[in-house]
Amino acid sequence: MRRRLLVLCGTSLLLGGACGEDTDSSGQQSSPNSQTAGGGGAKAGLGLAGSLAPIVRAGSSATAGAGTGASTVKAGSGAAGSSAPVAGSSAAGGIGAAGVGAAGNANAAAGSGGEPGANAGNAAAGAGQAAAAGSGGAAGSNAMLPPPPVPAPLQWTRCGSNECSTLKVPLDYAAPTGETIDIAVTRRKATGQQRIGSLLINPGGPGGSAVDFLDDFITYLGGPLNQRFDIVAFDPRGVGHSTPLDCHSTLEALIRADPTPDSDTEWTETDQAATTFAAECGQKHAKLLPHLATPNVARDMDQVRAALGEEQLNYLGFSYGTSIGAFYAELFPKRIRAAVLDGAVDLELSALDISLQQAVGFENSLASYFEWCGLSANNCTWASARNSKPADEFARLSASVDATALTTTGGRSVGPGEFIIGVLAPLYSGEAGYRTISSALRSAESGDGTGLLASADSYLDRRPDGTYGNLQEANAAVNCLDTPAPEASQLRTEAMRFMQASSTFGLATLTGLYVCAHWPVKNTPPPRPKGAGAPPILVVGTTGDPATPYTWAQALASELESGVLLTHDGEGHTAYGRGDSCIDNAVEAYFFEQKVPAENMRCGPSNAGSPMPFWPSLYRFRMR
Repeated sequence: MRRRLLVLCGTSLLLGGACGEDTDSSGQQSSPNSQTAGGGGAKAGLGLAGSLAPIVRAGSSATAGAGTGASTVKAGSGAAGSSAPVAGSSAAGGIGAAGVGAAGNANAAAGSGGEPGANAGNAAAGAGQAAAAGSGGAAGSNAMLPPPPVPAPLQWTRCGSNECSTLKVPLDYAAPTGETIDIAVTRRKATGQQRIGSLLINPGGPGGSAVDFLDDFITYLGGPLNQRFDIVAFDPRGVGHSTPLDCHSTLEALIRADPTPDSDTEWTETDQAATTFAAECGQKHAKLLPHLATPNVARDMDQVRAALGEEQLNYLGFSYGTSIGAFYAELFPKRIRAAVLDGAVDLELSALDISLQQAVGFENSLASYFEWCGLSANNCTWASARNSKPADEFARLSASVDATALTTTGGRSVGPGEFIIGVLAPLYSGEAGYRTISSALRSAESGDGTGLLASADSYLDRRPDGTYGNLQEANAAVNCLDTPAPEASQLRTEAMRFMQASSTFGLATLTGLYVCAHWPVKNTPPPRPKGAGAPPILVVGTTGDPATPYTWAQALASELESGVLLTHDGEGHTAYGRGDSCIDNAVEAYFFEQKVPAENMRCGPSNAGSPMPFWPSLYRFRMR
């Protein structure tokens, strides 16, 4: 496989081969798969020199919470057996999220308590699914819903080195025999003789394409796991090759709007750009939008499990993928064999808390980059020309771009929005991205924003032909349902608090919430999962993680009744496959032997090897 240093989710490149008619393992004729191969979406990348280098930042400390707390009210949470619904608010334009439901233990199963049946997967599919009544799809309600139809076994076609299929699932689990949507599924079959079963993976997002992620996963970190497991990826509803959202015709205008407004005019322009972006999604996808919350993704994953013929789930979720796993544990705790949640999201936090803590996390990572600059005269030559400190020179350069956009070799420009994203994106990979930042800033010092623009384009899923994937709207659709934003009028009142917490990224994360403030579907946040009755669930956190701060991993491990925390001391986003053999060995022993690490086990960068490529989609910085 071609080595890709930087890979973004949502590209149109699919698995390196054609998906045509083929015969599946049962000898039945499969229908042509709609996923196409070799689309032109392979990124030119950032030229991440050193992006595969090990993460070796020692002694980093946990990201501070910046004085934020868990403020989300868990609507309707109560004793198991409670079924009082919470009425969902109507959405603008008549898009309802009615009946968003009550909390409680989500596994009141008809006849089985949510346990898998004696036969493999299919008999268990949908048995005892519990959900919030209504289209919003809130999780964790024990209000009984009719079980969805048992899915037929997946019919596979060849697509490159993998097999591809499509699964029909209910659009609305409250009406399981009604309209359906497509879920794209792909797998790489186990290479060894001692197969355990299927391992489902998700790279995060929200909005990241697991289908596009599979090849890189296998190449860079899935080898040991692929010996014992079929590695299976599915694109969540609304994402990539599944039934997608497609409402980003105004995305470039949204990005061009100044994310750090310093005048009434700029605040108004930023607000209006978000309003326009959200309105297009509401106009084009009124039927789909209310059903994209993460609990429905977890239900889809259970349908995939059943269609695979698996009695229990093995799951590895990165970043936002940890939310999918946590909700699955709430809805189907007894159907889990093993689940690893790496780069965990704290599901107790409000949208404001998430944005503020991410801003602080990236500010801390930028400070670590400036420290790295001081380790060698060659690390940050962009800052040495004026003999100033890197942080001071960066502030000067940022202010200059805010006043006058940079030019690029392709004729486009780099304003404040592209500048912030262009610096932020490589920080996801810790030290592996530092040289990319230095190269881009060195060019920016001479007025050339090409490197920064390449970074921003990759992060935003902009393809070489100028088109975009649907990562941004899918990201908004899920975030706006899972953690609704405050009213738009409240956001500006938070400006000073965010700027004081993070001078570089604070205001950008705050204005990024305008999209959700204007989102056409309103939802009551799903009750937060506890996973009562699940086997031990391994939660992995990295102390210097900017996108999902370490405190989030600590919180999720505590919130899940069977959560077990595994810590990587280092920089960058997520830990498995990033070069720490201690982490890798612990995760693999857990999957292979169901051996649970000691509580609060810590690993460090001294065991570094070769990390996987940078996937900035793992948990999206809530810029836009």
